[in-house]
Amino acid sequence: MKIRVTVLLLFIGVISMFGQSENIAELSFNNLLNGSNAIGLNTATLKIQYPQKLKKGTLVHGISLSNYELDYNGQVNINTKEISNFKAFSYSLGYENSLSNNWSYNIQFSPSISSNMETNISSKDVLFNGAISFNKTINKSNLSFGLVLNSNYGLTIPIPIISYSKEVNEKFQYTIGIPHTTMQYKFNKNNNVKFYAQPKGFVANLSNNLVFDNNIAKKVKYQSIITGIKYNHRIDDYWQIFLDTGYQLSSNFNLENGNTDVYEFNTKDQFYAGVGLKFNL
Repeated sequence: MKIRVTVLLLFIGVISMFGQSENIAELSFNNLLNGSNAIGLNTATLKIQYPQKLKKGTLVHGISLSNYELDYNGQVNINTKEISNFKAFSYSLGYENSLSNNWSYNIQFSPSISSNMETNISSKDVLFNGAISFNKTINKSNLSFGLVLNSNYGLTIPIPIISYSKEVNEKFQYTIGIPHTTMQYKFNKNNNVKFYAQPKGFVANLSNNLVFDNNIAKKVKYQSIITGIKYNHRIDDYWQIFLDTGYQLSSNFNLENGNTDVYEFNTKDQFYAGVGLKFNL
């Protein structure tokens, strides 16, 4: 609860700082329901994105703070005290620009710090994320391809970006591809609903190695594929709220030593729910 109050205060503070500039802010809470013999996961995330127009292209600054709380439901045979809470902070710097013949490109670099924060931050807590994509726009359609490395997917290797987007009309648009597939329908200017499928997870360092059964764990990795429905309601010209619910199709949560799994937790396909608040200018 203290973490959530802190995140909320940070959200309000950043809004005050950038209130006179173009920016996007989002505060969200997500709960992976803890079923029998399964692990529950509560996530609180604050994201701030600040676009800066240049003579050529746009520079996009961003920060993200996340808190992950795990509930093991008493179903594991190791001490989970030091692996029940993880925090992540990242800064992202992106650049977008247009090319000829309706082509554009987007480059992003996003270093992050992610660990259970049991001791002082070290170089082992640092992760390097990034992406590069090229986009071709034809009428109201867009084709994108590239590569992305994102620990928020629970990945430590890059994966391809391959997607096709189309705005069918003023009310309906869709994106089909990797890593995101979405369909969005606008009821009116204040209400819309989005169907989606995407990867979700996290990677975090253990400040102190966890020793058990002649094994040593140095980090955790949570990977999942989720599909769900997000309902957005615009309160006014600046504020939006959203409700999010869906189903985790598959998941893996492991302790690792290097890239070798040393302990695999029992995870299940299960429902999740979330709520959030957005600020736009």
